[in-house]
Order: sequence, then structure tokens, then C-alpha cells
Amino acid sequence: MAYFIKLFVMLWVLTVGAALSAPVNAQSALSDSYTPGLYAVGVKMNFVKDFSRPFDAWGSQYKNAAYQELLAKINASGEPSTVATNIYYPSPSSGVRVKRQETLRPAALWAATSGQRQTTNDMFNGNTGLAKKMSGDLGLHSYQSYVDAPLSEGQFPLVVMIHGLTGGLRDWNRAAEYLASHGYIVVTLAYSSDSMSTPVFEDPNSFFAKTISDKERMAAYKLRASQTGATVFNNFFKFLYGYEADFKGFDDIPDPSTLKARKGGGIKSAKMMADLFEQRTEDLNAVIQEMKILSSPASFCKKTLERNGVQKDICGFFAGSVDFDHIGVMGHSLGAITAQSALAFLPDVDTAIAFNNGMPKRWEPYGGLPNASEGDLPDGVPEDFMIVIGSDDYFVHMVFQDIHLKWFEEAGGDINETFPLAIEQVRPTEDNPQPVARAAYERAQAAKVLVMFRDQGHGTATDSEFDPEKPGKTHRGKRVPLNRNAKKPETYTISPWVKDGDNDVFLPHQMRNYFITAWFDWQLKGNESAKAKLLNHPFENGVKQLLHEKIAN
Repeated sequence: MAYFIKLFVMLWVLTVGAALSAPVNAQSALSDSYTPGLYAVGVKMNFVKDFSRPFDAWGSQYKNAAYQELLAKINASGEPSTVATNIYYPSPSSGVRVKRQETLRPAALWAATSGQRQTTNDMFNGNTGLAKKMSGDLGLHSYQSYVDAPLSEGQFPLVVMIHGLTGGLRDWNRAAEYLASHGYIVVTLAYSSDSMSTPVFEDPNSFFAKTISDKERMAAYKLRASQTGATVFNNFFKFLYGYEADFKGFDDIPDPSTLKARKGGGIKSAKMMADLFEQRTEDLNAVIQEMKILSSPASFCKKTLERNGVQKDICGFFAGSVDFDHIGVMGHSLGAITAQSALAFLPDVDTAIAFNNGMPKRWEPYGGLPNASEGDLPDGVPEDFMIVIGSDDYFVHMVFQDIHLKWFEEAGGDINETFPLAIEQVRPTEDNPQPVARAAYERAQAAKVLVMFRDQGHGTATDSEFDPEKPGKTHRGKRVPLNRNAKKPETYTISPWVKDGDNDVFLPHQMRNYFITAWFDWQLKGNESAKAKLLNHPFENGVKQLLHEKIAN
């Protein structure tokens, strides 16, 4: 869902609200808010294989019998853990802007000197049938990056962008292009565990793909896609309530008044999610380690990969171009929690941005954060991070406040099983619509910023819900119910579009791009003026200062 927004920036002893009351009030600020980067953007697809781990250990524990049968065949083929990735990188500019076939982007980037514009087909390694099946009519949609464009000289920080439950490579492709244009190497990924559209069997080095027909491969994709979000929600109700669901959509959620809590159900539900974040974190680490291999001399890269029977033309392309002393991660929803896990458990990761979720105490992988202390406020992530939430993220509200808290408590459950921290158990308020996310922020130890996008639901900041939208189209959303006894959430309709010069602009992405660039320029490039941009953003017309400004430490 896509919603018009107001921005609240909340720091430790700060709350700053940017209420863009109407598009006309924001026009002058938007036109000068930022400029595209100096670089054109190239892109290459890469499949990361980790031969030390099975294809989907999490799925072998929690997915259904039909998937278990498929997984047995995948494992028998020798297919290891596999993550599909796109690598976006700075490329020399041709001096000409990308021709915009639609006015859906905050800014037109530079065209590359060579290469073909990326399409959705390219995200499925050229498999048109799979692209159409997973993306509808978007198979020929063009983006602003160029496949196989040359790489600019220099060394660039690395940022990995992580999707949420059922997401994929398209979740962050426009954000990745924008950040790459500003001098970053950016990797987007699709997890085998829970991406609905990961093209893992399009890998030329796929062992499993070599053992099956094209028809069988498409059937495998279809089965995998059915066992992503369904697995999580089916098991939520199974573990928490003993309710055997066949979750295909939110219409399948049972009547809360019929539910009876199971003792220990909150622990089991949390263990499932902790196991998922453990696998996601290890997959993320595999992506970072592979980037190190790809950034080594071509001879070393090829020799290293050939040990496992893998051959890649990409070897040597990124040699010496990635600054591994400065690595950031950024994620949405489950990806936001994965990003926080990476800060705690991956020493290579220096900083993170989390969109629309915070890590619940019970969902911490590896048995809990290693630096947790006793008391009411255990320590959280140890490195600098920014968290961005939506004021009306009804999806997160339903998962945490309804399924895991209100319904569980009313069904006779002990909410200390689901949320052991008092700051996680509080009811939503206008200034704290996501208590679990706020708790994750409060627990964090290093420099931190909490940003709230007003009138925004769960997926507006991502690119996956953006492509089909047209300028001027209004969007419906659901308010987070502040009344605990509300039977149904209030719906609302807003317009997320504003004018930036002559172009219609999707405002949530304009603001997203502004904040992620400012954060990573400060954190990974040491740009102190970028730090100031976090507080002195260009949306002054709606800013209401409630407390004094500072970045919490």
C-alpha cells in the first residue's frame, strides 16, 4: 500500500514531526531536496552459493509435507544454500539523463556509456515465463540501471538491501539504483527461505536445475512461492493457538473469539522466527563473503569458486573496487529485523537502516543478543542504526499487537511468552504506534535515529508496491487502532503524489532516498554535513519541533 506521509523524526529525547499537510505546501522544498548522484548505474546478477549449509534448513523444519518432498530432491542434487542477488554499481556517465518512460521516479539518473537498461526479465535471469508469472505484465518494464555497464574507477562502500517476507529482488531495485548513483556498490537479494520470487534455479551453476525439466522447474517455483508467507502465518496460529490453518490471505485469519492459547506457544512461535533470522543472517554473511571473493583478482576468484564446481564470468570485475571497511545493510519488515541481527552478529557490518519493524526480544537469533544484560531494558544492537516506521502500519500492528499480544492474552495466554519486556507490552499511541519497534530503538546502544512516516502503511517505502501505481492515484489505508477494543480499523484515503518541477513524484520514495543517502553518507563515508541533513531535512513546511534536536548516543 502507498500512502501520503507526514514525517516524524524521533530521537532519544527528541520528537520532530514533519506533517506535509498538502502537496502544495511541499513543492518548493521538494524541488531542491536533493539531486541524483554523479554516476550512471550498472548492474550484474550473481548467485551466491554457500556449500557449508543446506539449501533451506529453516524450511526443513517448518514448511509443509509437499515442500519437504521437493526439498529432499533439491538436497539430493547437491544444491547448497543459494541466494540470488543483483549487484548495482557506479558506472561512467554518458552525460545524458535516462529517458523516462513514466514519471514514477523521484529523479532521472544518468544513462551509462554502454549496456542495456535492466528490465524485470533480467531479475529472473532472462526467464520471460517466470518473470511474467511472478511479476504480471512487468516483464518488459525498464529501470535506470544498465546490464553489464562498465565500472567506474575508485573504491566504494558496500550496502546490502534485504527484503521482507515474500519479497525479492524488486523490493529495493530503485533505491539501489539511486544509492549506487551516489557512489555505492549495492547488493539486493532474494532469500531461498522466504522469497516468493527468488530465481534460484535460473543459476547456470544450479545442480538441481540440471536434474529436472523446464516444467518441473516451474512447478518447483510455484510450490516454493506457496510456502513463504503461508508458512509463517500457519505456524503462528498452530504454535500460539493449536489452530491448523491453511493461510492463503488475511481473509483466512480465524475469529479471535474462537482461539484458545497454548501454553508455551509464544516460545515456539518465537523460536521459529529466531531460526529464520539465523538463516537469513548467515545468508547475508555469505553474500558479503562472496563480494570479497568477487573483489579479489580474477585468478584467485576463479580458483576459489572452481573448488566447488562453480564458474563465473564476473570474477575480477569488482577487483579492488569495494571498500570492505565500510559496510551497511538496509531492510524492510523481516529484512529490518535481519539488518538489526547483522549489527549484532556480523563483525563486517558497520551500520544499518531498518524500515517498518524492530527486533522483538524473543525473536533474537542464536539464543539472544550476546550483549544482553539483566533488568527491564536489556541491551540491543551495538552499532549505529536508523529505524523508520509507518504511523499506520496495520500489518505490523496485526502481527504483534493482535496475534501475539491482544488475542493471545484474551485467549488465556501469558504475554510474557511473546513479549517479555514491559516496553514491548505497551499499547500503541499516536507517538508510539509500533511499541516493539520503539523498544528495539530504546534498547540500542550506539548512535540511533527513529523516523516515523505519517499516513504510511507497511510497504510504501519499498519498490515492490510501486511499479503498478500511476501518478495521481489515491491509496486506501488502515489506521492503527489506538482504542484496544476497536472492532475494525478505520480506513482512509490519501494521495502520495506531489509535483517536483514538471514531474509527478511518489513522495515516500523521495523522502526515503533522502534519508538513506544522508545516513550512509555520514556512516560509511564520514560526511559530517550528511549527519546534519538527518535533522535539517528539506521538508520544513510541515515540521513541528516538539523537543530539542539531537542524535541519541
